[in-house]
Amino acid sequence: VSGVSATRTSGKRLLHGRKAGGMAYSRPAAPAAIVLTNFFDETLNLMCPVPRHGTGRKAMNMKVIMTGGGTGGHIYPALAIADEIKRRFPDAEILFVGAQRGLEKKLVPDNGYPIRLIPVQGFNRKKPLKNIEVLRDLQKGNKLSRQILAEFQPDVVIGTGGYASAPLVKMAQKMKIPTYIHEQNAF
Repeated sequence: VSGVSATRTSGKRLLHGRKAGGMAYSRPAAPAAIVLTNFFDETLNLMCPVPRHGTGRKAMNMKVIMTGGGTGGHIYPALAIADEIKRRFPDAEILFVGAQRGLEKKLVPDNGYPIRLIPVQGFNRKKPLKNIEVLRDLQKGNKLSRQILAEFQPDVVIGTGGYASAPLVKMAQKMKIPTYIHEQNAF
């Protein structure tokens, strides 16, 4: 698809463009695209004046934790959000938090971002006794999440899904840190 543009008519956002071969199309925008656009247009701009690490837009040293992973479906949206935050706020500090067993431990550093890893995994439906280890990891992940949040002191935590996002987003909410969840499978 090339030459994509967006318009708003009667409250609905439409995407216009040309498919390969030059055929034009116009269709309602996918909800995930609207959510992401609205996130940057509205929510991110609301975060600018937060005085926790600066005073106003120009002195803003926004601190953001991105959490999620396991698969590229969770990691690449997080990287895209982080890249857009850095584009809009070059002085922003971004820290990724992911699972020790996920793809994020390679993909995130390859894209130039620091990452902290927590022990977390999904429940084992075939071997229920393995879930004792899962619960132990979850407890460790909760403790480490609190420690990471206390050390980094983020202005916001953005979760993009995957097992690693649950303990961190939950702990951030308990600590009264604003949290956002990006769900790329919203439609």
